[in-house]
Amino acid sequence: RTLLDQSNDAILVTDPETLRFLDSNERAWAELGYSREELLSMTVFDIDPDIVTVRTRVDQQLRQTGCAIIERAHRRKDGTTFPVELNLRRVRLDREYDVAVSRDITARKRAEERLQEFERVVESLEEMIVVVNREYRYVIVNRAFLSYRRLTKEQVVGRLAVELLNPGVFETVVKEKLDECFRGKVVSYELKYKYPDIGERDLSLTYLPVEGSTGIDRVACVLRDITERKRAEEGLRDTKQFSENLIQTANIIILGLDADGNITLFNRA
Repeated sequence: RTLLDQSNDAILVTDPETLRFLDSNERAWAELGYSREELLSMTVFDIDPDIVTVRTRVDQQLRQTGCAIIERAHRRKDGTTFPVELNLRRVRLDREYDVAVSRDITARKRAEERLQEFERVVESLEEMIVVVNREYRYVIVNRAFLSYRRLTKEQVVGRLAVELLNPGVFETVVKEKLDECFRGKVVSYELKYKYPDIGERDLSLTYLPVEGSTGIDRVACVLRDITERKRAEEGLRDTKQFSENLIQTANIIILGLDADGNITLFNRA
């Protein structure tokens, strides 16, 4: 009993035939809101009324392999429910027992829901977006990024950044910027990048730190193609320079006046 009560997880021992509780540790009855005596007068059906829907499948698996892992929702004494992961073992001593190590996975489920919501938002954006973990491995990519690279999700997710980027780019530029972001900074920079299909493009990149349960464990990378904007800016600068040269070399007097008649520009003539 001392060993059971020292466990950080709830432990429930049941009869495989009746599913009546035969034993449990302190964590189990405290988590469910019952006293030990109350819990030992109950069955699995009292905390998981829908267990009947998976009972046959789980029982067959326990008979064949002696173990099974399932996710269920347990109901507390006050009627509230919470998700659990059950690691089941069938043990034979003087008779057969089912031992369930029950772990509250509420935090994990909430994190999964937030991740799913994040993925839905990311997928709807026009910007190219990828998320990498601390191994510099792609864990999320959106449709815009895949379309731009002419790749499928299966070709990107799970791969290391160094495997997909142009040779040398990760080592000389990207890794340093990602490491800075993993230290908690928002990082923005521009990069010229050559694509196989469309050639060299100007990219604007922003790296955003993503907080996990153990700190910053991912970085969201937002990529924008600013090639056309760059070209327009260069064209504007060229046009301005040409105009200034034309004005200065003209053989006629050129004056620029503001609305009040003040001279704002004049040429050499």
